[in-house]
Amino acid sequence: MESRKAGRVHADFSVGRIEAGIRELWIGALAPGAPNLEGANVFSCRNLWLAEAPRMSPRNKEVDGFLKRAKQWKEEMIELRELLLASGLQEEWKWGKPCYCSDGKNIVIMQPFRPHLSLMFFEGAQLKDPSGLLKSQGKNTQSAMRIEILDVTYIRKESKKIKQLINDAIKLEPSGKKSSPSAQPPWPEELMTAFRGDSEFKKAFEALTPGRQRSYLIHFSDARQSKTRENRIARSKAAIFAGKGFNER
Repeated sequence: MESRKAGRVHADFSVGRIEAGIRELWIGALAPGAPNLEGANVFSCRNLWLAEAPRMSPRNKEVDGFLKRAKQWKEEMIELRELLLASGLQEEWKWGKPCYCSDGKNIVIMQPFRPHLSLMFFEGAQLKDPSGLLKSQGKNTQSAMRIEILDVTYIRKESKKIKQLINDAIKLEPSGKKSSPSAQPPWPEELMTAFRGDSEFKKAFEALTPGRQRSYLIHFSDARQSKTRENRIARSKAAIFAGKGFNER
């Protein structure tokens, strides 16, 4: 029993990629003192193992901690993580969430919301999605699209389609093709007033990337009342001076 347990520890990184029966058979064959299994089965399992193992990307320690502490969508995020790591994406911790990259470029990010778990593709609008898994993020978003997940069974049922979207997103990135930018949101008068009263704040805002500026302009402009816009601008100052976007923490 101890030898089989030791063998299983070395196989933990491949959970979700190799079927449980095959994985157990190969672990048993590796364990010291294991019974002599049929040679063809052992070699078949070995080949599957070697084909799958190199594709698995290293696990990020901050993501490990995040998943350990998670109280909602834990099982779903663990399941998704296996699909994403198996695709060869690099796992990183960005904006307080698990983010998956290829050659330093953001491909997809897991976003746990109260009503659903989101798997958001940064350039999802450019992906072919005949099954309609991807949903719009809202009227102000042109490129990003997401899969909204309600339970782990959905991930397992649609795993092949999700994998295809991930692979297509990876292939898309080297092309450098981006979604057409949408019109710039309006600059609220309250923001202009804040600039006139604080030139350093104006410089900090103008130093932000266009995408970060856009995130704030949408946030400010969505407020119907002037006082609410003023409050949002005031609360955002610290992050703007830090060079962060509205959704960054």
